[in-house]
Amino acid sequence: MLCPNTPVKTYALDNGRVCTSHCPSGLFGQNTTRICALNCTESVTSFKDTNLNMCVSTCSPGWFARNDTLECVRNCPSGTYADNSTRICMDACPGVLKHYADNSTWTCVTQCPVGTYGNNQNWTCIDSCPLATSGYRLDISNTCVEQCPSPYFAFEVTRTCVLNCGAGKYGDSATRICNDCDPKCPTCLSLTYCLTCTTTPLLYLSFGVCLPTCPTGTFADNATMTCVYATNCPSGLYGSTTTMECIATCPVKQYPNTTTKMCTDCPSTCASCTGDVVCTSCITTAAFSNITNLCYAFCSATQQYSFNGACFDNCPAGSYLDFTNVFCQRCNSACLTCSVIATNCTSCSTTYLYNFSCVAQCPSGYYPANAECLICTANIPSCSKPLTFETTTRT
Repeated sequence: MLCPNTPVKTYALDNGRVCTSHCPSGLFGQNTTRICALNCTESVTSFKDTNLNMCVSTCSPGWFARNDTLECVRNCPSGTYADNSTRICMDACPGVLKHYADNSTWTCVTQCPVGTYGNNQNWTCIDSCPLATSGYRLDISNTCVEQCPSPYFAFEVTRTCVLNCGAGKYGDSATRICNDCDPKCPTCLSLTYCLTCTTTPLLYLSFGVCLPTCPTGTFADNATMTCVYATNCPSGLYGSTTTMECIATCPVKQYPNTTTKMCTDCPSTCASCTGDVVCTSCITTAAFSNITNLCYAFCSATQQYSFNGACFDNCPAGSYLDFTNVFCQRCNSACLTCSVIATNCTSCSTTYLYNFSCVAQCPSGYYPANAECLICTANIPSCSKPLTFETTTRT
């Protein structure tokens, strides 16, 4: 008759005469036969656990099953590895579980100690990864890998997996290998996309390409050695089509255009300007107008003034010099001569000049003399009545 199983399991001693819940030292409780036995013969996977004095299929934590003696031991025999996951002394660690044999501790580990690397070919911890297969060290997991996993890249010089390939190299996302940049690029994103350019020879970075000069439509930013559009020139600098650079002071006959961020040509008659309609000085063959702040070209190299399509040294009679200081305009028909504007008479042909106008009769208080209306005085008897041009004679 089997010893009772409740309220606790018990095992038979002395041929069944005594039932005990804990077999004495040297004997082991068998769960199927419910006896305390010298050996565990229930199955091929039954081991003697001297910690519990029981026959067990899995040894207690910190104990390991020896397949040769079918017992649980604290330390596995020489030449075998203690595997904490299975609690078995193994001849080789289970690669299927990604466990590596650590020869320094004779244990199976999921991550090799610092300075050693897990070889996925034979599932052992080794000092350096083999070149032929699994040739790169992945320090984050202390393993040898055939191809570095993302986001790492294989660095051939050190045979390690790195996050940053360093100067002169870039990480190829397809092969996960560090490759050389183009010789013109100290740093790059790929073989065809530079991030910086060499300074010997001096090259400029233009949208991923290193060039000796910036392409048309872009300008050299000498501070960053890059080619930029004018609108991206640094503050206070303007794109110059003369030097093809971002510059602080525009060349002669150009002005800094704050809208386009470019050095823009002044009007052709300006020697200098602050805008497309504001000259500050004129070329030698042009005259400056205070009215418009523009320069107007002379009629010819030797004769400044223009009237009716012809060039003159001075404006002809019956014309005046307008705001351009170059063009002569015809006076009002009543004026013999005029200035500033057509109706601002300075002399008259058949009438009297009065207050810059030509009048046929001088007003009261004025008398005619030399084609002008002069103010009356006490010794001018003819001031007693208005006189017309026809009834007086010029003196």
